[in-house]
Amino acid sequence: MTAAGWVGIGHLLKPDEAADRLGVSVWTLARLRRDGLLAAIRVANAWRYDPADLDTYISNHRSEAWKN
Repeated sequence: MTAAGWVGIGHLLKPDEAADRLGVSVWTLARLRRDGLLAAIRVANAWRYDPADLDTYISNHRSEAWKN
């Protein structure tokens, strides 16, 4: 974070990178975003994904067997 409170976007992932991390296709990633299941950030005319949001999605969608 800078003195002005701005956080850069360099850590954000492109859709293909985010899809790879989740093990899904780019189309599935877009569907998750459209359905409101996965947070995304619009930067100009492109979507970007915060790795922390991917981790949250994974944590929230684990089966009960994995939560123990």
